[in-house]
Amino acid sequence: MLNAVAIAALFASGSYAYAQERGVETSPAIASASQAAPPTKAQRKAQRQANRKLEKSVRNALVHTDGLQIYNVNVLARNGRVDLVGSVPDEGQIQRASDVARAVPGVVSLNNALHIRVAGR
Repeated sequence: MLNAVAIAALFASGSYAYAQERGVETSPAIASASQAAPPTKAQRKAQRQANRKLEKSVRNALVHTDGLQIYNVNVLARNGRVDLVGSVPDEGQIQRASDVARAVPGVVSLNNALHIRVAGR
């Protein structure tokens, strides 16, 4: 009778250990699913503030660069990616605006969609 109890306990602990091992195997999937969870309201708010701060930094750098006429230029930022959209009077200013924007801390990538302004517009 004692042998039967010992064997039953052995089988019970073996199946428990197996269940734990399977749980360990699936935990990375659970962890990756939690990483893909949508951002919270506070995280979205913080990201919007960071985007606005980067936009302002790039705009200030452009404004304080001698020779750039950027009154028709909009700066948009999202997660370190910056877009320059609008028009400038000549080709040289397109490249200059690109160089200045890339030098701003926090800019990860830049999409320069500036074009040359047609005279009279």
